[in-house]
Amino acid sequence: MKTLQMVFQNTAGRNVSINIPYVKDGITTEEIRNLMQLILAKTYLIQQAGI
Repeated sequence: MKTLQMVFQNTAGRNVSINIPYVKDGITTEEIRNLMQLILAKTYLIQQAGI
């Protein structure tokens, strides 16, 4: 099983990790960047994680 780990830095300078299991084969850097930007755009996740 492949797992994608995305690491964000919150406003306090601490790292916050999000792990996504069962990542498809051949996922591109662009797809990962787009996903990370989508996560950051969702304010409810940002507020809860302190990103």
